[in-house]
Amino acid sequence: MLNFFQPRPLGKLICGVLILTLLFSACSKANNAKISARFDADATSYPPADVQSSFDAELSKSARALPRNSLPFFDNINNPVTGLGYGSPADVTPPPPVLNSFDLAVNQLCGAPGKVVSEDAFKTMMNNNTTVLENIKANVGGYLVSGHTSNQEFLEDLTAIWFKAQGFDHVFCGEPNKGGSIGGLHYAARYLDLQNKGLAGRLANNTRNQEVMAGAVYTIGAVMKVGNGISQSSIKGYPYTLNAEEILAKAALAYKNNPNTSPSNKVCLLSVTDENKTFKAVFVTKNSAIRTFYPDATPDNSSDCKD
Repeated sequence: MLNFFQPRPLGKLICGVLILTLLFSACSKANNAKISARFDADATSYPPADVQSSFDAELSKSARALPRNSLPFFDNINNPVTGLGYGSPADVTPPPPVLNSFDLAVNQLCGAPGKVVSEDAFKTMMNNNTTVLENIKANVGGYLVSGHTSNQEFLEDLTAIWFKAQGFDHVFCGEPNKGGSIGGLHYAARYLDLQNKGLAGRLANNTRNQEVMAGAVYTIGAVMKVGNGISQSSIKGYPYTLNAEEILAKAALAYKNNPNTSPSNKVCLLSVTDENKTFKAVFVTKNSAIRTFYPDATPDNSSDCKD
């Protein structure tokens, strides 16, 4: 019978302990290797929380970065500059405009740069904002086409004058051409929307093309991301105080008073007063519709629009 309590030589005991230690270490390394391999395979889905948090922060920061060679359209710093094309010295980056719920709805409708808004989508937005529709209708005298006085008829006519010549996309959303220029873009809230999303910024090194009527008219250049490309123009501009409802109404009334069925552009200068600021807006029509509406601090000698 073996006696398990029989004393063993010290050398054999030490050797046994060493063997057990080596075996435990080897098993531990193998197990760690398996865990490491599984973590590597699933790293995209299961990174450590602190690593993911840091990654998300950097991704968010890069997503908000403005296009190369551009600066913010708006800020809360009063920084007047000289050398402007008009209005020096002046701050070309006013505080961000305050947006209402309809302004936000228009920005949402515009969507990503280059998207084309459909007439049906516009009608849906207006039907979801009946108070705005009724306000516009009242501001233009109850109708755009004689005899069309119901809200539904008015909406059809309003849609027609804003879409037959792509005026809505042009004025409110902008019509960027990847690798080329930006068409339109004359709505302050859209500038803020694009800035906040890192999709557009004010063209840098463009001082001489910038014009300012403080608190009313801002003419600047713009750089816009369009898909994986860039669209850029040295002269763009917006009326600072006009919200979406006001632009829709003022331009609709201007069209009612200055109709144009010709396929050729007809240009006139519209006098606009808002929040005690008066300026001229360039108003262009064609094909029985609005093509563009934008403010100009230094308008040419085009004839005035009829009131």
